[in-house]
Amino acid sequence: MAQFIPSIEKIQQLRVQPTEGEWYLLRFLEKTLDDSFEVYFTPFLNGDRPDVIIMRKGGGVMIVEVKDWDLDLYEVDEKRHWYLKHPKNEGEAHARLSSPVQQAYKYKENLFDFHIHGLLELKIKDIRRFNFVTCAVYFHNANEEEVKSKLVNPFEKDYKYQNFLKYNIDLLGRDSLNEQRFKKILYSRYFMSSRPSQIFTDDIYQSFKHHLTPTRHLMSEGEAIQYSEDQRDLIYDDKSRSWRVKGVVGSGKTTVLAAKAVESCKRVLAEGRTPRILILTYNITLKNFIRDKLSRVRADFEWSYFTILNYNKFIGTMMNELGIPFEMPQQGPEETHKQYMRRVSSYLNDRYYNNRNLFKGYEESIKNRNGSFFKLTKTEYEVLLDLIRQENPEPESNPIQNAVDLDKYTKTDFLYEVFMTSEAFDELTALLKLKQNVILQGAPGVGKTFSAKRIAYAMMGEKDSSRIEMVQFHQNYSYEDFIMSYKPLENGGFELKSGVFYNFCKRAEANKGKPYFFIIDEINRGNLSKIFGELLMLIEKDYRGTEIKLAYRNELFTVPENLYIIGMMNTADRSLAMIDYALRRRFSFYSMKPGLDTDGFKKEMARHSDERIQKVVYAVKVLNDKISKDDSLGEGFCIGHSYFCGKKADESWIESVVKYDLCPMLDEYWFDSKETCKSEKDKLLDIIK
Repeated sequence: MAQFIPSIEKIQQLRVQPTEGEWYLLRFLEKTLDDSFEVYFTPFLNGDRPDVIIMRKGGGVMIVEVKDWDLDLYEVDEKRHWYLKHPKNEGEAHARLSSPVQQAYKYKENLFDFHIHGLLELKIKDIRRFNFVTCAVYFHNANEEEVKSKLVNPFEKDYKYQNFLKYNIDLLGRDSLNEQRFKKILYSRYFMSSRPSQIFTDDIYQSFKHHLTPTRHLMSEGEAIQYSEDQRDLIYDDKSRSWRVKGVVGSGKTTVLAAKAVESCKRVLAEGRTPRILILTYNITLKNFIRDKLSRVRADFEWSYFTILNYNKFIGTMMNELGIPFEMPQQGPEETHKQYMRRVSSYLNDRYYNNRNLFKGYEESIKNRNGSFFKLTKTEYEVLLDLIRQENPEPESNPIQNAVDLDKYTKTDFLYEVFMTSEAFDELTALLKLKQNVILQGAPGVGKTFSAKRIAYAMMGEKDSSRIEMVQFHQNYSYEDFIMSYKPLENGGFELKSGVFYNFCKRAEANKGKPYFFIIDEINRGNLSKIFGELLMLIEKDYRGTEIKLAYRNELFTVPENLYIIGMMNTADRSLAMIDYALRRRFSFYSMKPGLDTDGFKKEMARHSDERIQKVVYAVKVLNDKISKDDSLGEGFCIGHSYFCGKKADESWIESVVKYDLCPMLDEYWFDSKETCKSEKDKLLDIIK
C-alpha cells in the first residue's frame, strides 16, 4: 500500500473532510499503488495547497486537482475559458470561471519557479526537466469520454494546446480510476520505468520530500539573542490586535518580527489549535532573510506552521486556491513597451493587489477549506483584511513605475506628439475643464485615441497612467460590466462584483487632489442608457458629488468632481446609430480634423526623402476638400494624418498605405458613384507608380 502523508487515519480526523471526489481518489490510490509511492493530501508548499501529490523515487511527481463538478452545468469557449452553461442573468453570462486545467498547471509552475530550490535553473538549461512533474485533473462526476468531449475534442486542430496536454496534463473521469488504466497513465509518465529516471534524481527527490514534509526546528539550533526592553514589549504583547514598527536599517525590526511569530505560534499551540502563521513581505528579497531570522530564535517549532510570502505572490496563490481568474490586459497598438508595462503595473495593483473587494464572498472558504493555509478566527481574518486593504508601500507596490520617475508632460510635449494647433489645444482643454465630459469625434486616422491619453497627460502635468482607465464599448457591453452585478462562485452561490467604472470612481474619490481620466473608445457602439443606468445623471458636471442609491446595492454612490470622461466617436462609420440624446446633453463634442497642415506634421514628413510621400499628402489635402463638400459625406469623412505617421525610414510604406488603406476607404465612401471613386483612386495610384 502507498505511503499516505498524512495517514488515512489522520485525514479522517480533519475538521473539514475531503470532498466525495477526493475520498474516492484517495481510496483508489490506497488499494492500487504499492509502497514505492508516496501520496500527499493537500501538502503544504509555502502557500500552495494542491489537492493531491503522487511521488515515486526514481519516477516523478504528479499533481492531481480534484473537481466534483457536473460538467453539464458548464461550457468552455474557443479560448478555453469556463462559463456557466445556463446563466440566470447577463452578469452570470459574462462571468468567467477559473480553469481547473490552468489551476493544476499553475501549481506545477510554482514548484519550479518558487518552491524547490534549483529547479528553475534546471528548467532553463533543459526544458525536458520540466516534464518529470506532470499534472492531472480528476472530474469525479464525469467519465473519461465526457471529459474529452468537453476539453479535448473541440480543440483537436489546436496543435499547441494538444501538445500542452500531451506533455503536462492527464484529464481523468471516474472510469479512469481502474488499476489497468491508471497504471498505463503512470507508465506513460515514466513513473514505473524499470530504470530510475536520470532527470528525477535522488537529490531532487529529497528536495521534494523535504518541502512536502517540513522538518522541525529545535531549540538547540537557535541563538541566545539579547532583546532590548522595547523589543521585549513588542514580542510578548498578547493584547494588541495589530501594531506597526518603524526604524532605520539594522534596528532589529525583522528580529522582532521573527520572535513575535514564534511567540504567536506558542500561544496558538497553548490554546489547543494548530498554528498557521502568515508572514507577508512587500520586498521579494526578504523571504529568505526572514526565514533565517526565524531559524535563530531559540524555540521548538514545526516549519510547517509558518508561511513566508511576498505580498503579490500571496495574492496570486490565494486566487489560484480559490479559483479566481487572473487576467492580463492586452498591449494597445499605439503603446510602447514602457507605457504598456506601466499600465500593467497600475492595472494589477488596482484590480488585484490593492483591491479591497478581491476576496469578498470567499470568507468561509478561506477560514474553513482544508486546501487553504488559513484556519482563522473572525478577529484574525479581519486583521488579515486590514493588511490587504492597506495600500502597498510605493517602492514595492508599483516597482515598474517607481523604477523610472514619472515624466513631466506639458503643452509643448503634447503639440510635439499630437498634430494639433496651439489654439485647438487651448480650446479643447478649456472645454474639458468646463464640461468635464467631452467626446472626440472624427474620421479614422485623425488621432482620437492617441490624443485622448495625451490630453489627459497634459492636464495632469505628468505621464501618470495609473490615473487613466480605458475601455471600449460594444453592443454587448452592459451595466453589469460597467458598474456592478452578481457573479457566480465556483463553489456555488453568487457574489456582488463591482465594475470598471465603479472601481475607477472610488480610486479618484480617494485622491481628490489630482485629476483622473476615464477614456471610452467607440462610445457610440454601446447602448449608453443601458450601460450608465442610474449614473446617467451623476456624470453631468452640475451633479458631480451628488449621491444616488445604486440598483444592485443599498449604497449611496457619487461620481467625484476630479474625474473627467473622454469618449471617442467614429463619424465615418455609417453602421452606427446616433448617440443617445440624454447623454448628448451631458457631453460636449469636439471635432478632430486632419492635422496635415500643422507644424508638427510638416516636421514629421520632412524626415522622408521620397517625393512621392509629399505628393500623396498634397493629393489627400485636395481629396479632403472634395470629401468635405460632398453632401453624402462631409468633414466627418476626411482622411486623417495618422496614415502617414510613425513610419520607418524605408519609403516603400507609402505604396502600402495608398493601395490597402486609402483606396479601400474610397471604395466605401463612393460605393454609389463608381466613376468618382475610380477617378480619385487613379490620382493616388498614379503618384506611387
